[in-house]
Amino acid sequence: MGKRDVSYDVDLPVPLRWVRPRAGIAAADIREVGPGHRVVELNDQHCHLKLPAESPLAVGDMVAFGVSHPCTTFDKWQVIPLVDDDYTVVSAIKTFF
Repeated sequence: MGKRDVSYDVDLPVPLRWVRPRAGIAAADIREVGPGHRVVELNDQHCHLKLPAESPLAVGDMVAFGVSHPCTTFDKWQVIPLVDDDYTVVSAIKTFF
C-alpha cells in the first residue's frame, strides 16, 4: 500500500487489524492491531509502519488499514472488491469519482 492506493491528504492511514496468511484463514484468525503501531510515511508504493518492540507482526503478515478521508481513496480505485466476514471476495462495486 502506498500513495497510489490510499488517501493521505487529511491524515495517514491507521493500522486496524492483521492476520498471518495461511490456508484456511477464518474471521476468528484476524486480530486487532495493538497500541503503538502507526504509519509514519507513505511512498509511491510503500507504507512505512512503526512498530512497538513487543509487536507480534512479522514480514509477510497482512495488515488492514482505515483511512481518514474515503473519497480521496475511492477515486484511486475504479472497482472495489466486496468481501464477506471471512474476507472472501463475493462481489465488486464500481466507483464513479
